[in-house]
Amino acid sequence: MIRCSNCGSQFDENLKVCPHCKTSIQKDLMNADEVNEQLRKDVNVKEITNALVMAIIGDLCIVVNFLGVPFVHIVGLVLGIMGLKFSSKAKKVNNQAMVAYVLSIIAIIGFCAAFVIGMITGALAALSQF
Repeated sequence: MIRCSNCGSQFDENLKVCPHCKTSIQKDLMNADEVNEQLRKDVNVKEITNALVMAIIGDLCIVVNFLGVPFVHIVGLVLGIMGLKFSSKAKKVNNQAMVAYVLSIIAIIGFCAAFVIGMITGALAALSQF
């Protein structure tokens, strides 16, 4: 079985014209394995893009928290974890997947830092009232 590169439908290798879109198959032949590999690459690109977007927004949430907006670091943590999930899910490791992974780790570390600094600041404020 082969797939038409124009419409993607599967049909017998002996046909010279796609039965669905009537495209000539002579030069446009793609076997099913090539199509499946291309689909896997497309999925990896989407996962890496999702990971990058989540990691960058997570890092921005951490920065905004340090600028004074409370509780935004929690959103940064969630997005950092989701970015880790998507970047580790991308089976083909490339530079973009690594960047997403590192940015996600930075978002998680930023959450931890914001949490600890908030706890220390709160404790010092409570002690100063006595």
